[in-house]
Amino acid sequence: MNTSVIGTLLHRSPTTRIASRSTRLSRSSLIVVCVAAMAIAAHVGAPSTLLHDDPELAHLLRGMALIKATIALAAVALSWWRFRRPTPRVAAAIYIVAAGLMVGATISIWQLSSLLLAAVVFHLGLFALLVVAWLGDRDAAGRGPVRWLPHR
Repeated sequence: MNTSVIGTLLHRSPTTRIASRSTRLSRSSLIVVCVAAMAIAAHVGAPSTLLHDDPELAHLLRGMALIKATIALAAVALSWWRFRRPTPRVAAAIYIVAAGLMVGATISIWQLSSLLLAAVVFHLGLFALLVVAWLGDRDAAGRGPVRWLPHR
């Protein structure tokens, strides 16, 4: 029995290869969508004059943007972690779009442009991510969450 790393890589099952291809595609899509959302939000959102009109409020809002950036980073990390195993296409699409919405909204909030719209979009993305994380990991029969940890 060959237990070396090279032997393991050469003798992977076809299912493992398909899963790794799906993982690479999902993870690369996640990165592309998040970078595109940042670029679109930075290009479309015009910086507000609020920074000059009321600097204290602007600093408070930018602090909130940093908190939202932390949450968005956690959402991207959750999606990245979730893609290490095969994910249904609909769930993967929701993970990717939700993370992209959260990242783009965070950039808009940082620029202090369209604050109400950006806050709504951020929370919609967060809600979608939480719902798919809660309901998306059903087994093939739809009977409850797939168990990731071994039973004791």
